[in-house]
Amino acid sequence: MPQERFLIQQCLSGNQDAFRRLIEPHQDFVFRVAISVLGSREEAEEAAQDAFVRAYRGLGSFSGKVPFQAWMYRIAVRTALNVRRRRRRRLFERLTPPAWFGGLASSETEAPDTQFAKRDARIRLRAIIDRLPGKLHEVVVLSYLQELAGSEIAIILNIPEGTVKSRLHRAREKLQKEIERQGLLD
Repeated sequence: MPQERFLIQQCLSGNQDAFRRLIEPHQDFVFRVAISVLGSREEAEEAAQDAFVRAYRGLGSFSGKVPFQAWMYRIAVRTALNVRRRRRRRLFERLTPPAWFGGLASSETEAPDTQFAKRDARIRLRAIIDRLPGKLHEVVVLSYLQELAGSEIAIILNIPEGTVKSRLHRAREKLQKEIERQGLLD
């Protein structure tokens, strides 16, 4: 869009008002993306603001090969995912008992043997996922651990959605073989 290109050039020349005019039409969209990933209005507002700061800092790398909105979408999704990752880390740290306790929370509904077995299975499964080749690993993490749709993954990784589906299929096959080999489903 010619108006966006003009505003980008103005921004790169130091015109902060041009940046405000550039992002104004995208503010609701970026917020909606953030809230869809995070589910929290407060975190979405923070992530949206961070996304615009990142966009401002990275504006010189905007090539114009994709629409500005698609470029902003990628930044918004990545920023929201980072916020969600930090949230999960904080939550995990709060829920994790001291190391001397064996890393398990006590539960009145499950026997200790069951707790240990589940914890062991989760650790082994995560290790299996971490051993996947890079391209397969990233789609599994984005799909299953970050809970993103194939279309979102395609945009983030800048690959066709069909490639995402293909990589997920190959990754599931590899995971299934290794899970069966290690007897995790028994």
